[in-house]
Amino acid sequence: FFDITARKTEEEATRHLAQHDLLTELPNRGLFLDRLGKALEQAERHQRVLAVMYFDLDKFKAANDTLGHAAGDAILQQTGQRALRCVRASDTVARFGGDEFAILLPEVGGEREALEIAHRLVASMAEPFFLSEGKADITVSVGLALFPAHGATAQVLQQHADKALYAVKRAGRNACRVYSSDCDA
Repeated sequence: FFDITARKTEEEATRHLAQHDLLTELPNRGLFLDRLGKALEQAERHQRVLAVMYFDLDKFKAANDTLGHAAGDAILQQTGQRALRCVRASDTVARFGGDEFAILLPEVGGEREALEIAHRLVASMAEPFFLSEGKADITVSVGLALFPAHGATAQVLQQHADKALYAVKRAGRNACRVYSSDCDA
C-alpha cells in the first residue's frame, strides 16, 4: 500500500489555483463559466429563471492610484466579501480580473428578486472602505440579464449583462439595471 494523501492534497491545491482568483479567493472566469453552463442546463430542464450580474467598481483606478496598490488590493478583497454577504450560499460570486466581477444566481424567483440582490450589492458597496492607508469611497455599477427572458445561451446572457452594465455607467454609475433593448444603443 502507498499513502497518496500528499499527492491528492497537492492535486486539489493545484485545481484550486487554476479555478480561483489569487487575491480574493473567489472563483475565476473559467469556473464561473463552468457553473453558468451547468446552471443553464438545469434552468432549461426544470423551467427555472437564472440571473447573471456583471459589476465593476466605479472610480476604482483613482482610489488605487491615490492610496496605493496595497489599498487597491484590500478594496478588491473587501468587495468580494461584501458581495458574498449579498447573495445566497448557492450563488457564485467571481472575479474576472481588475475590478470586474460577476454573480450567478442559478435559481432566482424572477426579475424582482434579482433586482433586490443587485440593490443590496449597490448599497453594500456604497459604504466607505476603511483601510490602513485611508478611507475610500467606491460605488458599483451592476448589469443584469435573466434566462430565459434575455437570452438562452451563456454567451448571450453575458453580452446582455455587460451591455446593461455599460448602460448604468453611461447614465451616471452607482446603480443597477436589467438588460433591455435600449441597452444596445
